[in-house]
Amino acid sequence: MTILTTVCLIDTDSDQRLRTSESVKKYKIQSVLCVPMGTNPVKGLIYASRGRKSGFFGPEDLEFLTAISVYAALDLDPRSRSQ
Repeated sequence: MTILTTVCLIDTDSDQRLRTSESVKKYKIQSVLCVPMGTNPVKGLIYASRGRKSGFFGPEDLEFLTAISVYAALDLDPRSRSQ
């Protein structure tokens, strides 16, 4: 069983797991959000990143992306479509 959770990395420099990441260095990623779409089963993920010049994501960005993921999951679920 795979459990997916929301990931919100405000500052990639402060996360030791990402200090050696080639993509974080190459694209100069400063802040990351990753939110699953749906549950049981997860339909996909929404990923967003900001570069060093763009600043950080905040709580309001996470709230907004989470709301989008709920609607996106509903749209991907064939049971939610009217016949």
